[in-house]
Order: sequence, then structure tokens, then C-alpha cells
Amino acid sequence: MGTLKAAIQRFGDRENRPLLHRKEEFLDPSDPDVDKYRRRTAAEMRAGLYQSPTVIGLEHGWTRELERCGVELRGHRVVKTRHSRIQRLLAKPRRARRTEVIFKPNSSVKEALDHLAER
Repeated sequence: MGTLKAAIQRFGDRENRPLLHRKEEFLDPSDPDVDKYRRRTAAEMRAGLYQSPTVIGLEHGWTRELERCGVELRGHRVVKTRHSRIQRLLAKPRRARRTEVIFKPNSSVKEALDHLAER
């Protein structure tokens, strides 16, 4: 390592800016905000937001994870969104429903639909 080099990057004007999570790990333990950030990180973990750490490093990925988990941030609180239960149900893999339909070889579409309606 012959030389020391430094580079400055500005992210303010980017559409998909990087995010810093687990802020309490970057603060001095005596900082008065450490407990507030610890509580937020714990709430984010309980909500499942850290399951894919490579996804949440940028704003767009973080937004998708918030939607996937059915939560939103209000200040330093993690709260369930109004439709979070529906989103979780839709995200769950569902078993295909097995149906048996027996048609006569020369049945018409109308006869087939009538047969299905009777069931």
C-alpha cells in the first residue's frame, strides 16, 4: 500500500440512495440516542425487515421490504399497515385445489359449464 487515497461521493441527488441501518452500532455507547436506535432496530428485526440484508441497503429495496412485511415507519416506530394481513396472505404459497371434472367426449362448452355450475 504505497499511497493513501480518498474519494468523496454525494448521494443527495440520486434516485436510489444508500441507507444506514443499525445506527446504534455507529454511536458512542454514552450517546443519548443509542437506546432509541436499539429499540427501532429490534422492532425492524421483529417485523422481518432484515431477512434479506443485501436488499435493504438502498431506498428502493427498503421500500419493497417494508411493503413485503406489511409495515411502515412513523418516526422511530414500526407499525403495521392497514392491509398487512391481506398482503401476508397473498404472499403465502398456496396449494393448488384439486378438482375432478368428468366430461363426455362430445359435450359442448355449455354442457361443461352447466356441469361445473351444478357442483
